[in-house]
Amino acid sequence: MGDTQSAKEWTPAEREAIRKFLKAIEERESQEAQGLMSRNLPEYFLDEVRTTAKRCASSRLSDRSLELDGCDRPRRNQHESTSYVYCWSDVRQSVFYVGKGHKQRAWDPTGHTYAFEYASRHLKRKYEVHLLVEGVTDNVATAVEADLLAQFGNAFVNLENPAQHEVYCQQHLEEHWAHCANRPNRTVLAREFSASVKATVRGEARLAKLREWVDRLRQEEVAWDAIERQHAERAADVSLLARLRLTQTDSVHNALMAEAVSKLVAELWRMGRSREVVEEVERFRGWHPEHFVGHVTARDRDLLTKSDLARKHLA
Repeated sequence: MGDTQSAKEWTPAEREAIRKFLKAIEERESQEAQGLMSRNLPEYFLDEVRTTAKRCASSRLSDRSLELDGCDRPRRNQHESTSYVYCWSDVRQSVFYVGKGHKQRAWDPTGHTYAFEYASRHLKRKYEVHLLVEGVTDNVATAVEADLLAQFGNAFVNLENPAQHEVYCQQHLEEHWAHCANRPNRTVLAREFSASVKATVRGEARLAKLREWVDRLRQEEVAWDAIERQHAERAADVSLLARLRLTQTDSVHNALMAEAVSKLVAELWRMGRSREVVEEVERFRGWHPEHFVGHVTARDRDLLTKSDLARKHLA
């Protein structure tokens, strides 16, 4: 038998040690499968954040200095107590964003650039909205939000975040800055697009030119996004906000692509090509579904309207 023990000779302590070792390997493999973006990330869960928010609100309500802002003017809703403090969490109730607002602010993806981007990229848009403190003045809500960011901010994606003091490799940071500096100039690219389309006669030639532009912009967008993801992997150990900011898709291509798709669909609509109208709208919707969530622009509403009418025509 040599020096090797059979399984039946292991002691209970040895079996427990092996079980723990195998479980550790399994957890590490699971972590690897989730990707670099999830590693070494501090987490704060809803109950803890809500308890802290209520405690902060209680102390702030007795602070008379919050009645006026720095300009000695009452802030919005200061005397109406209509504001609240809220958070976004994943389905496990791990909080990744806090904010303050009133009316429907907490549920509107518009204005939550980094939070919605995080939810889209890493949570498949499966997130929850929770109210932490309700019925307070705007000043108190602002103060509570600041308190929460000061305590838990290293796990949140808020842009204004005093807890962000991560140290990032200077070489990698300089490379990222150089990458950002080389991004296409939006104005120059838009002028090139406009001149190119106007120089093409309407009809098949213009359709071909518009499709060429849509494909070009999408290819460039994907290429830039791949570079930013590479930079994000290097920042796996710094804060959530820093990593997310390094993975933002270049909005230059996003905005101009929407314009190109809008012109392409309008041209197809004018020519009565309903099937292609539906196909182009659905293709763009698959690339950038955020255009059709929350506050939808008039241009994107027009795309949806044309697509719906084209579907009815095809039915």
